[in-house]
Amino acid sequence: AFLGIPIGILADRVGARHVIVGATLLAAFSYLPMLLVPTLPVLFFSRALFGIALSATFIAAAPFLIALVERHHQAHAFGYYQVATLSMTAFGSLIGGVLPRWLVSTFGLPEGAARPDLIAAQTPFAYGGALFIGAMLCFVSLLPLLSLPNVRHAHPNTPFLPLHAVPWRSI
Repeated sequence: AFLGIPIGILADRVGARHVIVGATLLAAFSYLPMLLVPTLPVLFFSRALFGIALSATFIAAAPFLIALVERHHQAHAFGYYQVATLSMTAFGSLIGGVLPRWLVSTFGLPEGAARPDLIAAQTPFAYGGALFIGAMLCFVSLLPLLSLPNVRHAHPNTPFLPLHAVPWRSI
């Protein structure tokens, strides 16, 4: 939450699409520490990175949609965005709950991965595979975004206000 204003300023300076692409890459790479060193401090660090990425995406999404959609269609666009976001959140939770069990039932456990204190779907192999697939899905989600224009270039005739032109205390 404390990064909201700096992320907004960054989106104004470099463009919302660039911030969303960077945030999606950060989200994908935030899974890597948990795959390599699955400990509690690393989990906190990884989730903090993911939280920053999620915050940046939400902050940059509004100006990105506003710049890409004609004014009389903006409410529809925000509605579609919210439906897609909430639906994919629910779908992601479903996948995250089912994927470890599916990975173990489909591929089995590698030699030495079984642990007597855990069922097969709770092993680091199963959860690591699910995290890896989640990271890959983040990368795939970038493909449609890369074909869209950056917000600052979406409407070149729109005047760009410099940061000092907005009195932040009056907002």
